[in-house]
Amino acid sequence: MKLQSVLLTTIGLASAQDLLSALSGYPDTSTFATYIPEIANDLNTTAGQKYTVLIPSNEAFTKFAARHGAIDTLPADTRKAYLRYHVLASSLTSTNFSQPQGLTVPTLLTDTKFNNRSAGDALTKIYGERAAGQVLYIAKNVNATSGYAYRVRRQSSGNTEVRGGLASDSQLTAIDGTWSGGTFQLIDTVLEPPLACSKTIRSIPALVSLDNALNRSSIWPALDTSRNVTCLAPDKQAFAAAGDADANLNKANLVNALLFHTLPLPVYSSFASDGMEFKSLGNLTVRVTVNLTGMWFNDAKVKEMNVLTNNWVIHVLDKVMSPIDGEKLPNTGNGTGNGTSVGSGGKTGEATSTRSMLEIQWYLAMVICLAFGLSLI
Repeated sequence: MKLQSVLLTTIGLASAQDLLSALSGYPDTSTFATYIPEIANDLNTTAGQKYTVLIPSNEAFTKFAARHGAIDTLPADTRKAYLRYHVLASSLTSTNFSQPQGLTVPTLLTDTKFNNRSAGDALTKIYGERAAGQVLYIAKNVNATSGYAYRVRRQSSGNTEVRGGLASDSQLTAIDGTWSGGTFQLIDTVLEPPLACSKTIRSIPALVSLDNALNRSSIWPALDTSRNVTCLAPDKQAFAAAGDADANLNKANLVNALLFHTLPLPVYSSFASDGMEFKSLGNLTVRVTVNLTGMWFNDAKVKEMNVLTNNWVIHVLDKVMSPIDGEKLPNTGNGTGNGTSVGSGGKTGEATSTRSMLEIQWYLAMVICLAFGLSLI
């Protein structure tokens, strides 16, 4: 066993050295190159394993330092997590980056702090055991379908972009560089590994109303620890158009609405197809529409695809979804605030009791999802 470990280390070091040699012709990659030895053991090429390394520019590390401090000041395990998140578990070239719905690709990042998820059948079918790592999303113009931006971003012009955690987007320059372990491509941003759902949503100002709703419903703890879920997230304008449901629905009805917008499996856009249907955690039908103008869940258009968290994926919607096929959201009174029904004279006991049951149902639904390992991707 010890001999095998030594051999793997030797192979990894040789692969890392070959990658360093390949990068020597690209001076703007010198900062990343200094850290390659730290992940040498991850770069072994036994059994024909090949990789794609996404190399941030020197300027990308300068921008990173302005936000977080120099990367070499991070704890060693955190720095390795960042580095592993830049190594894709497959050798890809520019021809792979032109798929209309983008590409969801696993990386070598498996630390549960950043990867509290499991790979489903679709990813496993493509990548096998390599599908276990946290994913990146790669597409032409990640935000082009919506014209919608949460942060200041470059103008879309046919560029290939890579999305990491916290909706961190990086422009990819496909140079199809080669080394003994696969390929390498250049990017202009250090990608952020995905964090917990609460930290991700709170980093996006447009989702402040959703954060308020989740706080009022008391279900943040379940969301932050549950694996393999899709959140269909109406943005701030969508909540406002729906009458500020985050503030005005009673707690029981708010939980019902949130359950309706939660799917018990991760649905990345690259694996979604027109006509797909799912049962939400609220036991209502959610139907996918995909066409040349965009992607919808029921009657809500996706404004921002594949916002990655450590345990699930978020699609930001332009409106609060409506039920389809004659289905209706459960309604516990017509009240607002803390569960007081309109005209009820202020009695809240029945609504409070129902809220408790719905919260229990939420946690049970999560437990059921975990027990049966529900996962599409």
